[in-house]
Amino acid sequence: MAQITGTLKDPLGSAIANAIIRVTADDTNSVLVGISGSVTTSDVGLYDFTLENGTYVLEVLFNKQYIRNAIVLIDGTVPASIDLETLIKDHATFIPNLTDS
Repeated sequence: MAQITGTLKDPLGSAIANAIIRVTADDTNSVLVGISGSVTTSDVGLYDFTLENGTYVLEVLFNKQYIRNAIVLIDGTVPASIDLETLIKDHATFIPNLTDS
């Protein structure tokens, strides 16, 4: 299990308010496949949610455009508390192109 917490920022370091972080369970034995939920960043870009061990599709949307998109594996190698950027950078099993809008 991992607590995903931090501030969502753009490439210039500014906080991204009201972005939607959508999480969908992928092929895993510990969560129901296809079950999804979402979190909206606060007015100052803060987010906080927990994921059980398993594989997930993470999609971050802002102004109806994907700004992050990855498949991540939550397992014993993921720290108990981690920010979204580090999770994607260090634990993504696949990062598709961001051509969808």
